[in-house]
Amino acid sequence: MNRNLARRFEALAAAPGHGGGHAVAVLTQHMGWIDYCFHDWAEAFLLPMFQLDHPLAEAAWHGLAFNSNAMPAPFWQQLKAPMLKILKGEAGWTLDEQERDYFGSLLVWLSRPVPDFAPLFSFEEIRDALTAIDDDLRGRILWTLGNSLQEHGQWVEFIKPFIENSWPRALRYRSDETTRGFVQIAEQAGDHFPDAVKTILPLIRPVPNADMLTYRISRGRKDKENIARNHPQEAIRLLNAITPDDRARMPYELAGALDALAELDPRIKDMPEYRRLKDILE
Repeated sequence: MNRNLARRFEALAAAPGHGGGHAVAVLTQHMGWIDYCFHDWAEAFLLPMFQLDHPLAEAAWHGLAFNSNAMPAPFWQQLKAPMLKILKGEAGWTLDEQERDYFGSLLVWLSRPVPDFAPLFSFEEIRDALTAIDDDLRGRILWTLGNSLQEHGQWVEFIKPFIENSWPRALRYRSDETTRGFVQIAEQAGDHFPDAVKTILPLIRPVPNADMLTYRISRGRKDKENIARNHPQEAIRLLNAITPDDRARMPYELAGALDALAELDPRIKDMPEYRRLKDILE
């Protein structure tokens, strides 16, 4: 970078009051591009600002949440420790919801195995973060995991190991938000739907009005791509796990879904899960 231009940026970052923080946030919004074009300056001047003891750390992280350019693995390696502390609420300041969603999603995207890029986070580090964040963010991280499955597959290579090794299993971490996220993942698992249901059953709970699964099963009789309909017994087990005992909170179209699955595989009528769901309807 031209030294005159660099001095100007550095002077802006040193402005008193909120001015310096605003300048840093604007710069870090373009961190990927700046690092690509002016790596040495970015590493020497901007990168130290992401350490939580830096007076401009809050501004730097607020800006980075809106960066849209890829950044190299060594950059993320240096940000890993403070990022985990921020997610766990140890920074002394907070991010807004959109920013927390972005950094939470990186627990998925930067852990996915890709050529020439080692996963940034271990499953143990992810689990430690997941136990510290709230239910809403855990649920949104599952939606990110589902999006990764939809875009890249990798049920065996990544998604299943992520769930089995990083997701906290204690009862207090089961919520409506996470249950809906897990159901989405199962539906996106394709031919791995039976294995996906088996994997998520210990991690979900009954949720009120879980309508989307029953609606798709009951309305998709001509849809050969309806994964749940292709595996009636596993679909019944999943429906049973997410359906409350209270008739007022049962999923819309539950009766239609049961009829459709029984038509596909009459043997499910002998399953205790099917009988329980029919009892709720009566």
